Amino acid sequence: MYRGLVICLLLALLPGCSAKSGQELSTGLWKTWENMDELVQPDFPDAPPVVLIHGWNGGEFTWPSPEELRKLENKLQRDIYFFTYRTSYLANRYPPLEVMEEELDRFLFKYPAVDVVAHSMGGLLLRQYLSHHPDHPVKRAVFLSTPHFGTNAAKLLTGLATISISAEGNIQAQEIQPGSDFLWQLNSLREQS
Repeated sequence: MYRGLVICLLLALLPGCSAKSGQELSTGLWKTWENMDELVQPDFPDAPPVVLIHGWNGGEFTWPSPEELRKLENKLQRDIYFFTYRTSYLANRYPPLEVMEEELDRFLFKYPAVDVVAHSMGGLLLRQYLSHHPDHPVKRAVFLSTPHFGTNAAKLLTGLATISISAEGNIQAQEIQPGSDFLWQLNSLREQS
């Protein structure tokens, strides 16, 4: 059943693929990475930065283009940084959120104060972090489409990982399913403010 769904999704996406050459795609990708590197240079060291945390199977490309974020930086007079972590649809290659929380702690540790915008599973990662680090530097948090009580789409993600890689499925996708042990524990904790 899932294999048929995957094939249908791939076939639906193929007509929208660009006719650009591999060289054009590669050049565009490198230019975007260069722009991202420029974006994450400290321009406003006296202001608390804004940290963006992506969701499941996301990355820096989850957010608006570096050019748009650069405009926003200048308007806000604050640096915008990406916190990226390992996530994908592949099974058992990516650590659970409880492990990723420590990476987030190491990333945020250097800032006395930050504001955070977290998307989807990134919001759950942020909540996990806030629940276990009472001396955190987070002053404000914005959650975008965070599945605080889980998402049924995670069942599909787990199923895709199961048929494509191994019987164990994807740990991160299992954690964001409604009723998961991870969400049960997270939602029963009183978060530190």
